[in-house]
Amino acid sequence: MKKHLLFLSAACLVIPVTAEAALISHYTFDELTGTTAVDSGPAGADGLIGSNVTRGTAGVFGTAFTFNNDASQNGIVDMADAATFPYLVASQAVTISAWMKWTAADARDSAIFLGNNTGANRYIDVGTTSAGKIYGRSRDAANSATPFPDLVLGTNLNDGKWHHVAYTSNAATDVTQLYIDGVLAGTTTTPAFTFTTFNNFEVGRLGRSSPTDAYSGSVDELRIYDSILPAEDIALLAVPEPGFSVLFGAGAVGSLLLRRRSSNRASL
Repeated sequence: MKKHLLFLSAACLVIPVTAEAALISHYTFDELTGTTAVDSGPAGADGLIGSNVTRGTAGVFGTAFTFNNDASQNGIVDMADAATFPYLVASQAVTISAWMKWTAADARDSAIFLGNNTGANRYIDVGTTSAGKIYGRSRDAANSATPFPDLVLGTNLNDGKWHHVAYTSNAATDVTQLYIDGVLAGTTTTPAFTFTTFNNFEVGRLGRSSPTDAYSGSVDELRIYDSILPAEDIALLAVPEPGFSVLFGAGAVGSLLLRRRSSNRASL
């Protein structure tokens, strides 16, 4: 027991305060039954799990959800007009962090979508593309005639292994950044961009007015932050150890202790 407590204490000290303070939505995707993907962050933006989403995939932490190239409502996790958005409107900044695993080499699969589904071409999404690449993009309807530089980076990441992806978008500076496995892979500047009309948050497809680009692959530990996390925080999130990526305060410590006790009882 002493070893466990010492480990927990040290891990809590390692996590930067900025990461804890900025977290607004967190999905573990550990749900094996029911239709709700719980958001344990302050936004409380729970999602509806589609019937064609596979649960119980071995994840980086616990289990994960697998999406099966289904662009219908059955193939996604739908947070709809999420309570996440007021935080982003206030901050005009976002960091999306998730673990992803896939083998497909499709032209474009949208894994995580935050945007508008009523016809306005304004959104942020993260997904995969051919040659095993990751992309992140920020689009604004008001500037639809202006080319938006997507960040399409990495190669041969569709190796069936877990990779950590973090995408940041800052509306104040119009700068976006993409991190792969904790390392900054690229930075670009977009035309003027705002978060003002977002009304749809989905995992598993590009959730515009005509949904498309369904994702083929798994997602674990999705986190949304209402700030631009510094590189050192993102590097910690990309470490596949519970002490670094799960423990974000006393509540998480208590949760881990309860899980450990339950596991010990089960083994008796």
